[in-house]
Amino acid sequence: MDGMMLELIQWMQSIMLPTHEMVSDVSGWLTVLERKVADMDCGWEKKVAAIQEVLKSVATSPELFSLTEQVGLIEEHLCQVCQVLKLTDDDDHEQ
Repeated sequence: MDGMMLELIQWMQSIMLPTHEMVSDVSGWLTVLERKVADMDCGWEKKVAAIQEVLKSVATSPELFSLTEQVGLIEEHLCQVCQVLKLTDDDDHEQ
């Protein structure tokens, strides 16, 4: 009986040891991954802050007003083009 018990314990240990090592390895990999993600987050935060600074300077730039006017004129022109195209398209269907 003691021999069987000893065999059972050894068998369980032979199964548990690789499993324990695998779990330990995975835990180490997760720690490294967490560090990498934290570093990436820090990097992205710096990039976002830099972009926000650039956007602030653009938003206060005198060029912004000019660009906004140009966008308005382009929108008006596109609206007129669309109206002409609709008229042309409608004329084609009426014939």
